[in-house]
Amino acid sequence: MSKVRTDTGTALTQPQRQWAGYQSNLTLSVTVTAPAQWASPLRYGWQFSGSNISGATTSAYTIQHNDWPTEGNYSVGITNAAGHTNYTWQVRVMVPGSVVPWGGGADGVLERPVGLTNILAVASGYEHAVALVEGGNVIAWGNSDYGKTNVPADATNVVAIACGNEHTIALRADGTVTAWGRDEAGATEVPGDLTNVVAIAAGGMHNLALQTNGNLRVWGTNIGTMPANLTNVTAIAAGLDFNLALQADGTVTAWGGGTNYMSRTNVPAGLSNVVAISAGAEHGLALKSDGTVISWGDNSAAKPMCRRT
Repeated sequence: MSKVRTDTGTALTQPQRQWAGYQSNLTLSVTVTAPAQWASPLRYGWQFSGSNISGATTSAYTIQHNDWPTEGNYSVGITNAAGHTNYTWQVRVMVPGSVVPWGGGADGVLERPVGLTNILAVASGYEHAVALVEGGNVIAWGNSDYGKTNVPADATNVVAIACGNEHTIALRADGTVTAWGRDEAGATEVPGDLTNVVAIAAGGMHNLALQTNGNLRVWGTNIGTMPANLTNVTAIAAGLDFNLALQADGTVTAWGGGTNYMSRTNVPAGLSNVVAISAGAEHGLALKSDGTVISWGDNSAAKPMCRRT
């Protein structure tokens, strides 16, 4: 329980951010311990999105059958002879087909748009997030600096999305790519001849595209020379300034990384039978066919996903 010091005493409440299950009930409540001379009477008044809730005049309020219309800010005003205070909850509902964000966030990155559903894929960058929804459209929210949340009109028939530090790229069904956001080192300048793309990945300030013929294309900041013997690529991943490629034989190749800080491009010797890969800011991950996960690179505690430069 958290504590709020008020003229009326100490209000003991639930955490201010609350998630409610779809079609379930959620009870918000507050317990106030006031100085003896002001202990009673205590009067309560509940509001939803700034409007009074009729009949809600006790220390608890139950939101029933949660769905999109019940999302929003709930508050309770507490009044006695000493004065008035209030406490506010932010309630979000875990609607099927939507997204549930958590962790630290600024500029509304944890506040996914109300009514956002039918989601096929999600991606997040530095203080912004995007969702691919049925029909091939893209929705973005969070920090709008550099146009990060301004999805371009040509981002239609999209089949895959990826977020870099402060930019986003989208793969369309026709094998072409579009990009928007901060154009650091040309990160949003998609090569004009880039076609027949089947997979994309976004790093800090660079992007990677896999074409149908197995070729890899990189644009944005210079992350080093691609290995000459890199063939039969089936999947790609991009870290802050390095890349990973999964090959058809189940092996992984890494390159870039400048001075190879924390050995993030040192794929563990003998790594094989890999079926999926992922890259963080300065570490790599590989999922093997037996269900085990192998990691390498930076092992620092609480490492941020992106490092702003």
